[in-house]
Amino acid sequence: MAMEADLNLIVMGFIVLLIGVVFTGVIGDSVYDLTEFSDFKANESFTAVSGTAVSLAFGNLTGTQYVYNGTTGAVDSTNYTISAADGTVTLGSDNESKAYNQTSLKVDYDHERNDYLDDTASRTLMTLTLLFFAIAVMIAGAAIAMKGLGVIEK
Repeated sequence: MAMEADLNLIVMGFIVLLIGVVFTGVIGDSVYDLTEFSDFKANESFTAVSGTAVSLAFGNLTGTQYVYNGTTGAVDSTNYTISAADGTVTLGSDNESKAYNQTSLKVDYDHERNDYLDDTASRTLMTLTLLFFAIAVMIAGAAIAMKGLGVIEK
């Protein structure tokens, strides 16, 4: 009976240890999503209208934006303006820009993630809290397994 109880503790300990390892990976992915500043959006289509600001899917653009036509390639940056804070593209109203009026253009850009934690202390606490939880689960699993193996006295 004592052997069976020890074996149960060993199996239970390794299962809890495995759950802790899985938590570490899952938590790492979610923490990365919350603490990674920017994300890349590719091939967002919009219909260009001269002199009218067209909203993109995301605001708070960062880095370089690249506007292009699906057939002829890059659109000269003098033909449009981009408001990074608002996340809008405005086609110019001069004759060269009007060549793109009412056409479908595409844009690639980096943007600040909507779920990004702005506060440094919040990002640090989020990371540490979840990391220590996963480590605690792994330690509990190791302790249960060691008790079953007889390393730790009962």
